[in-house]
Amino acid sequence: MLNEVHTVATAAAFRSFGLPHTPGAAFDPAALRGAGVAPRYERWLARAVTALEATGHLRPGPGGPTVARELPAALPPGLKQRARVTLGEVLGIEEDVTDWMLTLADGLADVLTQSVHSAELYASDRTPGVYDRLFGPTYAAAAAAVGALAERWPADRPLKAMEVGSGYGSLTRHLLPLLPADRTEYLFTDISRYFTDRARGVFADHPALRYEVFDLDLPPAVQGFGDQSADLLVAASVLHDMRRIRPTLKNLRSMTAPGGILLMVEQTTFHPWFDLVMGLQQGFDNFEDTELRRDHCLLSREQWHAELTAAGFDRAEVLTTRGGPGSVGFDVIVAQAPDTRRRFAPDALRDFAAERLPRHMVPAQILALDELLLSPTGKVDRAALAKAGARGASRGRPAKPPRTDRQRKLAEIWREVLGLNQVNLDDDFLDAGGDSLLAARLVAHLQSAFDVTVPVGTVLQYTTVEALDGHLEQLLGPSEPMPGEK
Repeated sequence: MLNEVHTVATAAAFRSFGLPHTPGAAFDPAALRGAGVAPRYERWLARAVTALEATGHLRPGPGGPTVARELPAALPPGLKQRARVTLGEVLGIEEDVTDWMLTLADGLADVLTQSVHSAELYASDRTPGVYDRLFGPTYAAAAAAVGALAERWPADRPLKAMEVGSGYGSLTRHLLPLLPADRTEYLFTDISRYFTDRARGVFADHPALRYEVFDLDLPPAVQGFGDQSADLLVAASVLHDMRRIRPTLKNLRSMTAPGGILLMVEQTTFHPWFDLVMGLQQGFDNFEDTELRRDHCLLSREQWHAELTAAGFDRAEVLTTRGGPGSVGFDVIVAQAPDTRRRFAPDALRDFAAERLPRHMVPAQILALDELLLSPTGKVDRAALAKAGARGASRGRPAKPPRTDRQRKLAEIWREVLGLNQVNLDDDFLDAGGDSLLAARLVAHLQSAFDVTVPVGTVLQYTTVEALDGHLEQLLGPSEPMPGEK
């Protein structure tokens, strides 16, 4: 049923782009690029064409596909009603969440062209509810495993837990009550401050939690996590988003304590309807390890077992093997680190160097990397290496403060959204840690402060305060100078 919704919604979106929709007409997928579909949906489009061929809407041929069945112009009311029954009775999705998902299907063309940015959908207040419903039984299985771990944990040992890609903290909420509150250290991390900031409010009653930004695609050492040693490492529906699975698993292995547990929630079977939800999110199709993944980013159970073993984990096991969420590929996978681990000792190396080198030649910081960071062109990424351990580094250029009242308000909005102490006119939103989700938050602040609607894409295009102010000037006119300015 949900796959049918995806197919019909996709066909309707393609028809709205002006592509041929009557039987016998040639259908050129390349024309979708000319219709304004964002480049990041290239793999999404390839899967969509394959799905339309599988359902008989398109007929593949040596010269390209042709239309076999007329492409619908919209989701039929009857299909929507059947979807409501399936979502409500089978998956337990609440009616207002179902309405939101069907609205998304109706507006698919706007998402593909980024007239509506996917970040606006993911930042919706309804998104946590969707995840809770979809993954509820899976989270219960994960919680049962963590509960068993907590029950047998020695009473005289603190339990160090770290969650990566924590997102809305949907799984976190299930796990925290099971862990010994008086001796648990829980590090909540995500690539976006949007989530770590939100979690500070949601989990304010849990003083054991700490919050950090952590990028799973980068080595832990260059982000200040080189000494991390977690007894429990949690990754809920995030590892498939990595650019390359193998280095990420090695990094996770390096952060797991001897005998520690990696607990993963992963979708191990791809369903076409995923492309109406997670498949639209930024990051889903960013994978680069095409020798491991081809059409989509999900790995099978067998692939995860092989990759975890190759990364140095022992006894990888799928806990959701029968019925329930496991029957459709919503799985809980656990793996254990070996009981011993070799660790790099930077202080020992520094002492060794100090005995043999002049003082000014002894490195102030030594990091151990399994491999050098590379740029997209395959060269050593010297800029990324230069940032290693430089969190909170001072500005390397003169300050450029706001000159007008609107620039002052914009700088204050940026400071609040990005969590900075100071913002200048030429500070870059993306370089300062901004992303599409934080851009969605910034857009809401702009609406409140200036009573103007600015798309997320505009914030991602005009990435400095000065540039965004210039764009707003075209909409709102000049702004009054601040006192003392001319």
